Amino acid sequence: MALLLLTLVLGGCASTPPPLGELARAEQALKAAQDAEAEQFAPVDWRLASQTLADAQAKIGAKQYADATRLLGRARVHAELARLRAENAHTRSRIEAQERENAKLRQDLLGDRQ
Repeated sequence: MALLLLTLVLGGCASTPPPLGELARAEQALKAAQDAEAEQFAPVDWRLASQTLADAQAKIGAKQYADATRLLGRARVHAELARLRAENAHTRSRIEAQERENAKLRQDLLGDRQ
């Protein structure tokens, strides 16, 4: 009986491992956002992702793994949003450039007949 009680108590005290997989996924998401130039095109989301990752790393350092896991999930979401917004800005820029080119071609081809 005492052995069973000791096993239950020790099992309940077992520490949660650090969320290294979540950390790697959050870091990869920030790298993808950085590659998409999110710092320039989605600065608010980029800052949120970066700061949340830093907060999560501090929680890992303090061995507060449950809080760190929650923050890493948020950091990944902010980073993915920053990446998507940056990619959207790039796409809009290409569309606007194409529209300007099309207008110039129309002007060159049609002249004053528009």
